[in-house]
Amino acid sequence: MRKNILIMCSSSYQILVAMRIIEEKYKEDNIDILITDTIAQSDSLYERMKRETVFSNVYLWKVKGKFDFSKKQLLRDAISGYKRSFVLVSDCECRNKSYDVFLYASLSLFAMHLGNVLLHNNKKLKIEMFEDGFSTYSAYTGAFFNNINFKRRFLRKLFFKTSALYVFNPEIMSWKPQFDLYKICPEFKGACLETINRVFDYYSLKDNYEASVIFFEESYAADGRKIDDVELVESIAEYVGKDNIFVKIHPRNPTNRFSERGYRTNSNISIPWEVILINKSFDHTVFVTLASNAAMNPYFLFQKKTPSFLLFNCTSTPDALYKQIIEYDKKLCSEHSDVFYIPQNQEQLKEQLINILGKV
Repeated sequence: MRKNILIMCSSSYQILVAMRIIEEKYKEDNIDILITDTIAQSDSLYERMKRETVFSNVYLWKVKGKFDFSKKQLLRDAISGYKRSFVLVSDCECRNKSYDVFLYASLSLFAMHLGNVLLHNNKKLKIEMFEDGFSTYSAYTGAFFNNINFKRRFLRKLFFKTSALYVFNPEIMSWKPQFDLYKICPEFKGACLETINRVFDYYSLKDNYEASVIFFEESYAADGRKIDDVELVESIAEYVGKDNIFVKIHPRNPTNRFSERGYRTNSNISIPWEVILINKSFDHTVFVTLASNAAMNPYFLFQKKTPSFLLFNCTSTPDALYKQIIEYDKKLCSEHSDVFYIPQNQEQLKEQLINILGKV
């Protein structure tokens, strides 16, 4: 019997993972997909997804600025219970439908409240989670499910229970889920790849990623965290050359700080980096970042051994970093020193980078 499935995605990466889960586990079922306006250019993405036959229905939910994350509001939510959830998801088109399975990736209030409402519609609803990048593997996510901290116990009690988690690399989990853990194959090809390329309009890509060094900007600026990433790139340009650097900007940052300084950057922010990775080779490139998953995914997701530099030891603004994620990245990448380089300072960075560039 065909099951009715709802998959909620709040980022482009989540859509990619969702496509693999559909291909591997739910190919014969009725798939509804819900995307949120937290995804760059979500309106045009929504229109393209509606053309794909793999989805029974596609929904777009406008959630930006709608949810209050304060402790006071969370307490009010707890007192109000389901009533509050019904109010908050009142403009979500699929809220009244009955599903057999609901899949989500982000530990967000909008996912939690929608899950509560869907569970009210069908008491037998299975609620499953899937990976949202390396934060899912780290203690940052594990703390929500396993930590005995009062606030996290309170939040878990406020929302539904998760029954399973899907990830590409269960062997690198730094925490042990108290529910089923499933491995999904990170192989994108055939009809699945063609669907992904159409959904993200890959064939319209005009950005030229040919460069000796690709630097991945992160969302620190958008999150209001002061970071010296521009200064780090400027120092690298002194011995690599500005023309040899391409900066992959983060879609959530409000201004293109690197283009203003004369660096080549991508103009298209709607095509996910992982889609570009699937379709392109970077055999003669070095990846550089403070701590972006974008430099780690090529190896752990697609088994590409592109030399990658993580600069979290080189920054003069370490307080801006997400420490739990950094600690996990450091441990994981240190175990693969043939691919990942973690220089202790800018002098070591210069020495190592010049050496590696001479070999690629």
